[in-house]
Amino acid sequence: MLLTHLLIVFSDLICAAIINVRPSLAGIRIIKILTFMTLASGSYLVVSRHASITGACLAGILFLGVVLASVFSARKRLAKQISVD
Repeated sequence: MLLTHLLIVFSDLICAAIINVRPSLAGIRIIKILTFMTLASGSYLVVSRHASITGACLAGILFLGVVLASVFSARKRLAKQISVD
């Protein structure tokens, strides 16, 4: 399960970087799905392994901050593109 979680996390971060370069509504939807999957698999790992919730929460908050900043930036750029067209 840890490998699956890491694969989802890295996919999410790569997609977040891509939507900053080429913003699209489909990309933002994909980010939302991947972020939900990341949070769900991370929560499962914490519960199943009795891991430290403090470390998991700090890493999760940092991850969410990066992804949310990327999504907000992409939405802003996408809105500019739509208003120019």
